[in-house]
Amino acid sequence: GINAEYGEQLNCTMPAQSELGTLQAQLATKSRRLADLQNQLADRMRKLHEFEDELERKDRAIYYLERDMESRSRNLGKIRQKNTNLEALAAKHSFAVEVDAMQSKVDSGLAELEGLERAHDDAKINRDHQRRLQELYEKIVKGLDRSVSAEKVLELLQGQLNVLSDENGRDNTYLGEIKQALSDMHQGFETLRGQARYLEQYRIDSIFRVFSLKGQAKIMLNEAGLL
Repeated sequence: GINAEYGEQLNCTMPAQSELGTLQAQLATKSRRLADLQNQLADRMRKLHEFEDELERKDRAIYYLERDMESRSRNLGKIRQKNTNLEALAAKHSFAVEVDAMQSKVDSGLAELEGLERAHDDAKINRDHQRRLQELYEKIVKGLDRSVSAEKVLELLQGQLNVLSDENGRDNTYLGEIKQALSDMHQGFETLRGQARYLEQYRIDSIFRVFSLKGQAKIMLNEAGLL
């Protein structure tokens, strides 16, 4: 009678233990799923905070940019007002007419001076040419005697003139090279001046960026309670 009762209890307990194992397995699966969802939520919350921080940094950058633009706009307004005042003053006192008249005199004087310099250079070239011809004639005459015919004299003279022409050709070539070198130097100077303007603009932009970064750093330190 005891064995039969124990067998009935054992038969009732085994299904209950099987159902408990199933429930435990389901609970473990749901716990893992819940942990995965919590990790995903934490990752998304972290990305959300990073996005909010990025938005705050951009807002601060825009703020400083707007302040700088306002400052530049005020300065531009002052410059325009000053220019308007100067134009009104110039119109009242006829400065423009006087300046134009003086500029015309200066231009005329410069043109006259350039003409005199060219005339001086031409006269110097002609003088040097005449001296060179005189030296050639004297050289030929010293080597002459009564036995030399007129044709021989002309031949000697033509030979010396050919030598002089060759020298002039070499001088003109050298002068052309000098002019080309000066042109190259001028072009190089213009290139360097353009690079200098670019570097100056880069310096100004760098100062503005440093100013913005300092402002952003100050805001972050204030928010962190370090200032």
